[in-house]
Amino acid sequence: MKKIIGIISILILAGVAYGVYKYYQPPADTASKKADYSLEADAFLAEFSTDESQADAKYMDQIVELHGEIQSIEKQGETYLVQLAADNPLSGIAIEFQPNQDLSQYSAQDDISLRARYSGYLMGAALVEGVIIQK
Repeated sequence: MKKIIGIISILILAGVAYGVYKYYQPPADTASKKADYSLEADAFLAEFSTDESQADAKYMDQIVELHGEIQSIEKQGETYLVQLAADNPLSGIAIEFQPNQDLSQYSAQDDISLRARYSGYLMGAALVEGVIIQK
């Protein structure tokens, strides 16, 4: 019985240690990763309008390179949050950039090319770990 409790305790500790490791692991450097998909922002959103669940499964946790026009940009703490303009006013694309990205030279209506990891869709596409790939 003590042996089983010892094994279970070791497994629990290993699980906790792995969880802590993943939690504190720095975000992936999307700048050095090759994009899995590259497309215009409107084409990206059009796939969700056609079949949201299929598009969500296709892009989930994939590196996506997008090209589009900035609708809004705001600094939140150490990072920037950018909304890309979309044809459909009821949905959009929100990108949270990595803290080392300086977007102070950008403003609304500027064109931007970026690379980020798709993380989900709820009234619009959400991408994280964004980096600028060119101005």
